[in-house]
Amino acid sequence: PYLPFDGMNEAGLAIGMAAVPAGGMRPDPAKETVDSLGIIRLMLDRAANVDEALDIISNYNIDMEGGPPLHYLIADASGMSILVEFYRGEMVVIPAEQDWHAATNFLQASAGDSITGQCSRYDQITSILSDADGQLNAADSMDLLQDVSQVNTQWSIIYGITSMQIRLVMGQQYDQVHSIPFDFG
Repeated sequence: PYLPFDGMNEAGLAIGMAAVPAGGMRPDPAKETVDSLGIIRLMLDRAANVDEALDIISNYNIDMEGGPPLHYLIADASGMSILVEFYRGEMVVIPAEQDWHAATNFLQASAGDSITGQCSRYDQITSILSDADGQLNAADSMDLLQDVSQVNTQWSIIYGITSMQIRLVMGQQYDQVHSIPFDFG
């Protein structure tokens, strides 16, 4: 529980991460340092929305030396979402340009004006979401995750940030979708 790879909290704030190339960040001596997974824990524990999560991540050095460099896709129950990346020594915040957001294992900040063609999985995700105006039901969402999974995919998860329902597949066993109500009652 102290080092989540992704998660959702009781406010419907959801955070996912993906490994990406190093961003060349240098620590700011005025800021406390936390590791790349610990920052997810801090945001889930202390933030209720994207703005609060961004405020938290902005106030820490993120130590990526103990694991692969990461970027973070952060969304909340209001529908707001951002991608936070670290590129050329700067934190880069990429807001959603549509009613949905997508990220895979490449730095969008390094792609310039042409994100298309950087990653076939990203291209497939954005094509499907564009065609559906960002509206996929849970089954179609899981089918999409299955279609873009890799041989090393450990889990696929859908966070229902307004329904508070989690759908999880472990070990690429897509015929076994676990549905978990997120209940704080």
